[in-house]
Amino acid sequence: PPTKPAGPASVVPPTSKDSATPWPTGPDGHPQEDRTARAGSRYDQGVRLLGEIVSVVPAGYTAPEDAPGRPADAMPLRSHQAQFEERVDGVDVWSYMSSAALAQGDRTGRLLVETHTAGNQLPSEPCALARGFWGMQGECQVVTVGTAQVGVVARPTVDDRFDQWAAYRHPDGVVVFVAQGRTLDANEPGLVTLPFPLRQLAVLAVDERFHLE
Repeated sequence: PPTKPAGPASVVPPTSKDSATPWPTGPDGHPQEDRTARAGSRYDQGVRLLGEIVSVVPAGYTAPEDAPGRPADAMPLRSHQAQFEERVDGVDVWSYMSSAALAQGDRTGRLLVETHTAGNQLPSEPCALARGFWGMQGECQVVTVGTAQVGVVARPTVDDRFDQWAAYRHPDGVVVFVAQGRTLDANEPGLVTLPFPLRQLAVLAVDERFHLE
């Protein structure tokens, strides 16, 4: 499966901590080879998350699928990954990351959702949480959605992997990041406008469709 750009949830080289913590057991009864689940219920959650992303594509945009002939070094149009993060007080913490290209004519951007299961050690304060997404920094504001407080970054300050993103911690501890970018791949023309208004990005972060266990 594709790996994401460097970030707090990216695959890291084994350390003494890693070697002391056995990888979770896969559906075949054997420990995983590394952090990534390649089958089983965790893998299925990553697939489900991608499906949920495709289901929220706004009118006027499409979510194309990868087709033969696409350059091997190009960013995939769709991707999903389930990754073991850490074991906290005996609880396995996982992250699910799925991404879909959003196209309008010949221009392509992307929408990415990353969900961290309960027990994660990410910050609780909405803007601290938003700034914890892949270590990216930016101007953050708190947007209220119903009773939820969502950290939203409208403009990154040093990192151009995404143009905007929102972060929300559910009451049960599950964390959801939703990010949108005007470009998918530097070699392809990007979108003129982002698919979602800033408030809608916050609404998506609270959406139960992305609230995975």
